[in-house]
Amino acid sequence: MEDRLPPTEARQLEWGEIALEIEQVADLASLAHDSVRRGIDPYWAYLWPSAHALMDALARLAQQLVPEPPHRAFVGRRVLDLGCGPGGTGVLAGVLGATVTLADRRPEALALAGRNAARNGVDATTVLLDWDDPPPEGFGPFDAILAADVLYGDGMLRGVLRFIKAHLTPTGRAVIADPMRVEPAGVTGAGRLLGLEVQTHVARPGQTHTGGVTLYTVSSR
Repeated sequence: MEDRLPPTEARQLEWGEIALEIEQVADLASLAHDSVRRGIDPYWAYLWPSAHALMDALARLAQQLVPEPPHRAFVGRRVLDLGCGPGGTGVLAGVLGATVTLADRRPEALALAGRNAARNGVDATTVLLDWDDPPPEGFGPFDAILAADVLYGDGMLRGVLRFIKAHLTPTGRAVIADPMRVEPAGVTGAGRLLGLEVQTHVARPGQTHTGGVTLYTVSSR
């Protein structure tokens, strides 16, 4: 699958002592046009504002936990990057010491995410996964589940929250980064129905098409 990836470009991302190099598809407009023609989505190919906001939050947390240096802040933690796309969030967690699983329903995404993990020296597991289907045997649980921009279609909110409830450790946390597509009251309400606690934080003010991002931290009640 990797040899069928569109041309990519590498982006340098830095948070003080923490640095990554992440590849994403170079010509997103052409990919989007081809995806519409084929009836599939192009969202896997790019680090969207939600991913950047989630990565910023992860890097800040690591710097707070282990200021000098932060690269071992998450040692011993099992982290799932759900709907990983290029894998930026999961790769960052791996650089910070976590044991990482990169999961997506698109094989192209896993090929790109795996390449990004190797590029940054992260030994990550890649899993082809749709959160609405049963995962492979022995999958999870995880101390943290990270998901950026996974609520772009009808019915996705409940599916993602059900998956989180089933695969998060009792003391674990999940963080969903959303570009203000869904209403916070809808997320907290859906979580409550599933026995989950949801905390809301506006990471980047704005709207869906101007870079606004809300972070939802999810835990067991």
